[in-house]
Parts: sequence; structure tokens; C-alpha cells
Amino acid sequence: MSYPRMFALCGILLLGLTFIASAAIPPFINYQGRLTDSSGNPVTDGIYSLVFTFYDAPTGGTAKWISDPTSVNVKDGLFSTLVGVIPTSVFDPPSDLFLGISVGTDPEITPRSYVVTVPYAYYASSATSSLTCPAWSFNGDNVYHSTGNVGIGVNNPLEALAIGKTVAELNGTYITIGDTGPYQLAGIVMGEDSQNYTSMHWSSVTGSLHIVQSNDGLIYSAMTVKQGKVGIGATSTPEFTLHVESAGTGDGIRVDNHSGDQMFRVRQNSDNSCEIQVSDNTGGVKAMIRGNGDSYFNGGDVGIGTTSPNYTLDVRGTIGNNTTLYHSDRRWKQDIQNLKGSLDRVINLQGVQYKWKRDDYPEMNFPDGNQIGLIAQDVEKVIPEVVSESEDGYKSIDYARLVSVLIESIKEQQEQIETLSKKIDEFERSKISSR
Repeated sequence: MSYPRMFALCGILLLGLTFIASAAIPPFINYQGRLTDSSGNPVTDGIYSLVFTFYDAPTGGTAKWISDPTSVNVKDGLFSTLVGVIPTSVFDPPSDLFLGISVGTDPEITPRSYVVTVPYAYYASSATSSLTCPAWSFNGDNVYHSTGNVGIGVNNPLEALAIGKTVAELNGTYITIGDTGPYQLAGIVMGEDSQNYTSMHWSSVTGSLHIVQSNDGLIYSAMTVKQGKVGIGATSTPEFTLHVESAGTGDGIRVDNHSGDQMFRVRQNSDNSCEIQVSDNTGGVKAMIRGNGDSYFNGGDVGIGTTSPNYTLDVRGTIGNNTTLYHSDRRWKQDIQNLKGSLDRVINLQGVQYKWKRDDYPEMNFPDGNQIGLIAQDVEKVIPEVVSESEDGYKSIDYARLVSVLIESIKEQQEQIETLSKKIDEFERSKISSR
């Protein structure tokens, strides 16, 4: 059976508006029509299966949505049905739509119906601000409010935009933007009540961005940003790129690892002095620098002028000091023996004059000019106890330990002098007695 004609009595609405599927706006369209045969006579009463399709063109084109087969009751050629559930993407963005209808297994009825807008829906899409509120204005896709304050959850907003309530009215967690009320906080306020809140606001007085906390009515300055400088703590005008001001005894800066163990810490002591701590991965303090008290490095080597120290303290450069002490208490020592043959060792040492290869080893920061000293490889052959070799294979001399060898060599030499002096005296006496 052929059904070439379909007359729409009440068709598609809302073209040009965003279609919203919700409890308030059902995602269906009411469609009424008259089904006739090729001669224009109403079809036989009964149940017919219809399929509705939305296209983007009057012929051909792309199907934007196809309904499931819908059973409709036709009487005297007339029927009424709901078409849906239609997704919002069919109407968004708004564009020309064409409705095609198929009956049973027959080809789609032609021509397709152009989807039009009912008068009030069309008026709603182009309504001016006077329809709802004179304070709102429309400019194309833009909606703006030129005068007064806007409140969301606020009956009498004191700000340009108040979400919740003003600080003075807080009794939950709210956000206030542009507070023109008694607290003069031109920014965002979040909190529980007027005594406990945090605000981020711009101060036209100081020209700064502030983050302020109020705990039980006590005001704390958490952070201030001004002219590219950040202040953390009570400082109102940061003087440095990062300016941290302690609120009292305790940490000023602390950095922890992912396990919560402190790694780096700058703190104020009870005497108002500064203390810097560096810890290992377990939180154990390995380096301590105190402004008033003992400082130390505990673990690993320390380099000055080098990033790869070979010794507990590796200095690449000149050390200037008034006194150098070496641990030497007898209670620390065992297997003590007097040195022997020191004079022979000293005689086999060769003092030299030299210059450092500064251009070849710039990282060593060697001094310029003529130098005097010993060659480590030569000394090692004679007195190996005073020569050390680093991990990179270079050798060094502990000149301080040579002192004990020099002392004993002088004593040995003195013994030789005294012995020779006695022999000379005896020889002189024997010559006198023989005369």
C-alpha cells in the first residue's frame, strides 16, 4: 500500500533555541498529521508504524536523528503522536532541519517537511531584556548587567557578585566577590563565619594582592604579592623576590619528602637567631648552620671550589686562617713507636721549585707564580705515610706530618754532631799529651 501524502497539522517547534532535556522540559515533540492515499482519501482506520527522521537538507543530506518505529492509531486518516526522545545535539547548534516520515516498509514520503518555529518560541529566542529584568542587557550572544549588584543565594547583595553571603553574614561556606560592605575586601572570601574565613583580595591602598586568614577573629597575613615580589607571613610589603617572615619561634621554610620527613628547614630559634638544617631521606639532620651556636656537616664530603670533593674537606684554592689544630691526644693512639732512620729519609727528599698547570686544570684553582715544595710520587718512595691518593688517582702530601720526620732527623743529626765533637776533643787531647 502506498502513502504518498502526509499533512502536518501541528509540527516541530523550538528551532533556533537550545533544546534542553530535563524534568521541566520533556525531550519530546508533539506531531499531528493526516494520512491519505494517492487519491487524497483517508487511509483505512488502524494501527500504522511510522519512522521519523531529521535531516539537514530537503533531499539527500545527513540524517541527524532517526526514531524507533512508532505505532500510531489512525482514524479517519488523522493521528497524533509524540516524537522522541530527541537528543539536544539535533537542535544545537541551531540550523535548518527537515523531517522525513516513512510508513511501514514503504519508501519515505516526499517531500520532507521543513521544521519551523512557533511564534512564541521565536519571540523567546530574540526577546529583549525588558521581558524579564530591565537591569539585564543582551548584545548578540553576550548578556550583561550594567548597574546594581547580583546575588546568588543572597537577597540583599552588597557586592557586584555575591555567591552565598557577605563576610558579615557568613554562617556556612560561601564565596564573596567584590565585597563593598563593611569589610572592604575586594576579592574572594571563603569561610565558615565572620570570625573564620580566608580572603584573596586586591588592595588599592598598598597596590598588592593579599591572602588573609581570620581564625577566631585573629587576622593573619598568609601571602602578599606586589611588583613581582612575594611575601609569606606577616610581611605586608615584600622587599625581595621571595620574602618569608616568621610569626615566631619555629619553621619559616620547610621542605619535606613524599614520606613527610623533613629535607630542608629554615627556622627561628627561641633566642631569635636563625638555624638552617639539611636532612637525609629519613629526616636525619646531616648539616646544621646556626646563627648562634655550633654548626656542622655530618656525613659525606664537603667541597669548596669543587662539586666533586675527594676528601672530607676538599678546598680548591687558598685557605687563610690564624691557627690550625690537629687531633693528637695520646688517648686516641695505640702501638706508639719512635721513628727510626728519619735523617736518611730526609736526605733522600728533594725540594723543588715549580709552577702549577693552571690552564690544564682550571677546576683546581691553583695559585699563579713560582712555588716551592715536594713531588708526591718522589716522597711516596721515601715516606709513603704522608702521601694519599684520591679516587681520581691524583696524589697529595700531608706536609704537617713531615714535621715529625724532620724533628727526628734533626735529633739524629744532633747525635752525630755530638759524637763527632767528642771524637775531635779526644783527638785534640791526645795530640797535646803526646808532645
